[in-house]
Amino acid sequence: MVSSSAAAGAGGEPQKQLLSIIRDFAAEKSHGERRVKDLKRRLDDVRAASDAAAAELEAAKRAREGAEQELRGGQVQVAIAAASIQALEATISHLQEEISKAGSDLDALKEWENTGRKNVQ
Repeated sequence: MVSSSAAAGAGGEPQKQLLSIIRDFAAEKSHGERRVKDLKRRLDDVRAASDAAAAELEAAKRAREGAEQELRGGQVQVAIAAASIQALEATISHLQEEISKAGSDLDALKEWENTGRKNVQ
């Protein structure tokens, strides 16, 4: 009986090893499945963050374009104002020349008038 019991025990050892291998395989498979789920979740999170960053980038680009357009508009206004200033300065200079000429003409006329009165007296 001992030999049959030893034979049964010896036959049970490969079964135990097989069951142990199956349990290890199942544990590794379960661990791998959890890891795949975790990686998929992480991938979804990263994609969401990427989408949010892309949306922020687009908003920033639109803001920059708006600011650049505003700047260009301001530069045009500055150029128009500078041209107006130059035109007004030229007009003022011309008017000052005419005032000076009119003053000289008036002085000459007064001198002529004074000279004519002296001759009449």
